[in-house]
Amino acid sequence: MADKQQKSIFFRRRQKYTDGHDEYTFQMKRRRRPWWLLLLLLPLLLFIRCEKDITVVCLDAQTNEPVVGIDVTLDYDAYWLVDSTGILPSAHIQKTQVTDEKGETVFRDLPCSVFSYVFHPTSEAIVYAKNDCFAGNDTCLFHFTRTVELKLKPRIENLHVKLVDLETGDALPDGWVTYQYGDEGKVKTDSAKTDAAGVATLPNMRYCSIVELLKGSCYGYADTTKAKVPAQDLLFVNDTSTLRLRPNKERFTFFVKNKVSKQPIPDALCTVTLTRPGASKGFTRQVRTSIDGRGIAVYDSAFVLATIAIRASKVNYRDSVLTGGPWNVEQFIKQDSLTRTIWLTPEPFAEEFINVDSINGKPIPGVKNVIKITNPDGTSQPPLTEISNSNGVFPVRAIEDAKVEIISTADPVYEPKKTIIPIFKNVKDKKIRMKPVMENLLFRTVREEKPNVLLPDCSLKVVGSISGILSPSNSGKGEFTVTMRVNEKLSIVASKKGYTTNSTKVQNNTLNELKVSQDRRDIPLKLDLQCNGGKNVPKQSNEMHHKRSYGMGKEEGDSYISGDFYGVPDFITVYDGPDTSSPVLIGPKKEVTDKFNIPFHFTKGIITVVIETSGDGSSWEYEVSCPPGS
Repeated sequence: MADKQQKSIFFRRRQKYTDGHDEYTFQMKRRRRPWWLLLLLLPLLLFIRCEKDITVVCLDAQTNEPVVGIDVTLDYDAYWLVDSTGILPSAHIQKTQVTDEKGETVFRDLPCSVFSYVFHPTSEAIVYAKNDCFAGNDTCLFHFTRTVELKLKPRIENLHVKLVDLETGDALPDGWVTYQYGDEGKVKTDSAKTDAAGVATLPNMRYCSIVELLKGSCYGYADTTKAKVPAQDLLFVNDTSTLRLRPNKERFTFFVKNKVSKQPIPDALCTVTLTRPGASKGFTRQVRTSIDGRGIAVYDSAFVLATIAIRASKVNYRDSVLTGGPWNVEQFIKQDSLTRTIWLTPEPFAEEFINVDSINGKPIPGVKNVIKITNPDGTSQPPLTEISNSNGVFPVRAIEDAKVEIISTADPVYEPKKTIIPIFKNVKDKKIRMKPVMENLLFRTVREEKPNVLLPDCSLKVVGSISGILSPSNSGKGEFTVTMRVNEKLSIVASKKGYTTNSTKVQNNTLNELKVSQDRRDIPLKLDLQCNGGKNVPKQSNEMHHKRSYGMGKEEGDSYISGDFYGVPDFITVYDGPDTSSPVLIGPKKEVTDKFNIPFHFTKGIITVVIETSGDGSSWEYEVSCPPGS
């Protein structure tokens, strides 16, 4: 480039080459430097102090994501040539700052010196960061470091989840915990089995993370889940790290039947014991069989894994238990009805029966009762004999479904009685009513003066020493029949108006005494011939109907009745006898107004006078005269 004007160009270190430089020819010349000046200035430079910045970036070592809000500490030693404290002093510098949203923090204006650069160039700074979730540290050459990238390891812990029974709180071994968690930006699913204490361990989990889903499962239990559970809550086995599983329950049924007759037994008491797996003691509850003829018992809600034990009992049966198995509820439900049946053997039991009189209901002591028992299978037991006690009571002992036949005899007082009980169960009527042996006797009421003449219409009071009042209460036409017990005594009182009462002819007499003859059973009544007439009888106040009987002093004769009706007509009737059923002597209803004197002839030794007034204004009086010689 001879035609070009020469120009001096000074090249600096690291100067970039450009295309324009092709036009030049470079002549390199060694530059002489004044090193001696440097040697003169070096001692002065050692006194110079300086400051520098170091940026620390905190990153998750696994995900490379910024770690925000963590405390970062920078730790180093600073050196100087001289300061106010003396020559070659040093100081330990430590600063702590918090990372920003980018995971960065800048330690600004960190003190240093030229002296330190020259004489301590390998001085190290320690940078470390730590909180509950992360930890990490690093070292660097303090003088030559501007940025430190700190990889922080997340805190890793084993988490724990316990499975327990919701109702009992018992631990559930052999259960499973399925869990979902975030890892490197992905949702992962894993599972862990519970140990003997019911605890499942979730290994190597981030302490500062959220378990997206926890699901507890165990055979026989309904699954239980929790979502968004902080890992910190699962660090220890406690209430927050426990999943409570609801036990699955089912209804089951069973039967109780008679081992002999194979028939269902109603209202049997059944004690059901359910024992959960691993439990030393079971839960007991009582149920009863139905009374609808099926003998079925229902247990409405039972844990499917509980082991079943059942004891059944019923009065008059031997207790029995469920055989076979052992079964849990889930297995038991699948068994057939025969397997789910408890068989009770009937045992003989005693019932008290009583012999009573069929008429008065009173107990009969000393009755001979022959008892024949036929079992449900057709076999018979030897006959037994029981004598009723002083209260008429005797026992019968048989099994519930047996047929019982009782033959009761008490000769000669009662007729034999045969009682059949088809099923010896729930016998409601335990009275054996025995009919007494009765005999009919013909009695007569007669006139004492004429023993062969019947006296009708006599009032009777017939009393048996056992039976009490007996019929009839009237002798009718003069003959009447009394039905009496063969073992009692009889008393009869006979009476009739105009006759003396007879209470002695039949008085506490036995049947054999009365059966001797008819004469022994005739009851004579004597005419009462005392005259009770001859007295004036005036009308009483408001007496609208007057009736009175009079003895005439003799059985038959002539007499008269006289009186005054004081001008008001009234009506009079006189009967030949003790009542108005007798023949009429005067009247009937003879109208009388004033004074009167009316004769009559009587034949029954007694007359009856009846006056009927015509109104409230009536007034009268009369007198019955007894016949001469009465």
